[in-house]
Amino acid sequence: MPDAALVDLARRIESAWGSWDGPVVEEAVFGTRDPGAIAVLLGEWVREYLGTSVVSVRWYHASVGCTAALHLADGTTAAVKAHQPRFSFEYLAAATAVQAHLAASFFPCARPLTGPAPMGTGYATATTLLDDDGTDAVPDLTSAVSALVRLTTYVDGMAHCGYDEGNVRVDRLAPHPLGALAEGSLYPEPYSPAFSFNNDGTAAWIDRYALLALDACTDHDSPLVVSHGDWTPRNVRGDHFGVSAVFDFDSLVQTTEARAAGHAAASWLLGPEEASQPTSHQLDVAGIEHFLWLHQRVRDYWFAPHEQRAAWGAALWNLAHLARCEHAMGEELAATASLRAQGEAIAERCAG
Repeated sequence: MPDAALVDLARRIESAWGSWDGPVVEEAVFGTRDPGAIAVLLGEWVREYLGTSVVSVRWYHASVGCTAALHLADGTTAAVKAHQPRFSFEYLAAATAVQAHLAASFFPCARPLTGPAPMGTGYATATTLLDDDGTDAVPDLTSAVSALVRLTTYVDGMAHCGYDEGNVRVDRLAPHPLGALAEGSLYPEPYSPAFSFNNDGTAAWIDRYALLALDACTDHDSPLVVSHGDWTPRNVRGDHFGVSAVFDFDSLVQTTEARAAGHAAASWLLGPEEASQPTSHQLDVAGIEHFLWLHQRVRDYWFAPHEQRAAWGAALWNLAHLARCEHAMGEELAATASLRAQGEAIAERCAG
């Protein structure tokens, strides 16, 4: 008799595709798009690496990776995430170690349970499940920036908390698996097999901003820090009392302080995906400037002129990259609209 929980999981996987019949990320992650086979892989991984079985499914979501929230027979509710093969064992091991440190330090993130361990074409990880039933909203800007700075500061102090930074190997967080640029390229490989960038000239105006942005990122002599590379309201939840949950720790990256702040500014100021959760900040020059000032103020690290240019360059590049992703999907959404409206003004700041 088929396992009812895995049958339900297979149904949820297929339902996530809707009417889309093109390439799906599951093919890159599991080597198949057969929902039943994927569900069996997840069930077998849970038995082998968590030592228990799946009782029921809370939810399933696929984007860059594929995550299933599962109620397990040992009473645990776990989030099992299977990653694309570009996420190496070394990267995932470093990210998991950093997340474990952060969770032990009472940072608002899930606690790793195991991983990385082989699944499909790559590796999977498992964490406890942080609830986000939709009642948590977008925290205010000060809380969001403070949480990002707190993450960096906690990792800076790992050695003082009994962690051997040499074993954690935070250097393996760079470059990020989704951020590595091939020689002469303006962008990394698209994060999903569902789309690809074309060079028919229709995105030349976006590419111009990406080139200007990369030219501005010349803070290579600045100290490296660990930050979160997808600091969006989708991944940072809370309310006016502060941040209650941070998700997607496979977005950890080692980069310079300035580029981390600039990249986060663009991600955050694009705002939540849900129109019912507006923010009081806009992605414009004034908004980015305030975000960067607040980051420096909370961190107590003030950017030199070349770092200022790098921060603005990182913000502009992030915006151009997101606009390029929208272009590849045949859509003009928030990133494209913001780049059209604010690209020239931000580019001026990149020039110093």
